[in-house]
Amino acid sequence: MRKLLFASAKMQYPFGEGGAETVIHDILTQFNHFGIQLESWGQIDYTKIDQLIDYCKEESLLIQSNQHIRNYQNIQIPSEFWVKYQIPYPIRLTFQEFFLNDLEKYMIETMPQWVLTQAEGAEDIIELAKRHHIKTALYIHNGLELDYFSKIDPRSIDLIFANSAFVKKKIDHQYQITSILWPPYINFDPFKDVRSMPSPPAPFPSADGRGGDLNKYVTFINPVPVKGVSTFLQIVRQMPDIQFLCVEGWPVSDAVKNVINQLPNLVFLPKQSTLASIFHRTKLLLVPSIWEEAFGRVILEAQACGVPVIASQRGGIPEAVGQGGILISDYQNPKKWIEEIRKVLSSTHEHLSQKAIENSKIYEKLSTEILTQMMNQFFVSSK
Repeated sequence: MRKLLFASAKMQYPFGEGGAETVIHDILTQFNHFGIQLESWGQIDYTKIDQLIDYCKEESLLIQSNQHIRNYQNIQIPSEFWVKYQIPYPIRLTFQEFFLNDLEKYMIETMPQWVLTQAEGAEDIIELAKRHHIKTALYIHNGLELDYFSKIDPRSIDLIFANSAFVKKKIDHQYQITSILWPPYINFDPFKDVRSMPSPPAPFPSADGRGGDLNKYVTFINPVPVKGVSTFLQIVRQMPDIQFLCVEGWPVSDAVKNVINQLPNLVFLPKQSTLASIFHRTKLLLVPSIWEEAFGRVILEAQACGVPVIASQRGGIPEAVGQGGILISDYQNPKKWIEEIRKVLSSTHEHLSQKAIENSKIYEKLSTEILTQMMNQFFVSSK
């Protein structure tokens, strides 16, 4: 039996907020489809227990939960808690103080062939697996995660995956090792369906009655500083004839919300469970990141919907854009963005839209082939 354990000291899909959680969910879903026995472990905050259990019950995801209460200074607090649900592979969440102890017990009981980890807590999880002679794999999603290697020798990890050529180059150069390129696997089905939708997906929130037109907006996802919200807002101000849309990803500051509310040609939407309906109303996607993005999953999701992309020439973004968009080298200069936006909207949109679809198809084929190679890396070459 091929057995794999994924563990991370974070909330797991669908409650985790980052692209890393979505990427690993898509990977584990495919592993599960191909018959690999697996379970995913993560942490949960005390304040989100009721929300989690209610959601699982509503979606018929809840398998089982366990909670013991103890008194501490006349306050009832959990002394043990876990909840397990399935989407379609099983996920178990527990509190921080129980996480490593419970995870180690599970490793001993099940003895998986591999432990795969990413993000927070990776170094502790790898140490546990090594203690019990279980092979380890680490998936690196951005350059910030290289701090792990100040706590653990990268040569002690059996497999290290990088989600882009950009990240791989950083890892290999800085630590004199050979990591394995594993671009994010993306389930494109929800986005490909958008191209053939005869009517808008519902519901689609709107602001001031301006949210209903199809294929209308120049869109920006995740309006926070590192993603380039300052540049984006300058663009919006200088293009009053264009309708813009921005969608919350990470929490948005009150200062940014105040500016957004003052711009009549900008619609703001809260965090969405899926971006398919957003791209159904998007003519052009902007990705004005100022930090070194490791990749750019949202770029390919938009392209699969036929939405061309204008993006910063930073980090691993060019790997995602391919031929389906335009890169801005002077990415903090709003004038450069405005020039390209005008050009796309006035003359090159149809051509770039077709290129975007083609690029997403090429990536889909490549990422599916690589996923198969990675399964072989785990369960064939390791025999």
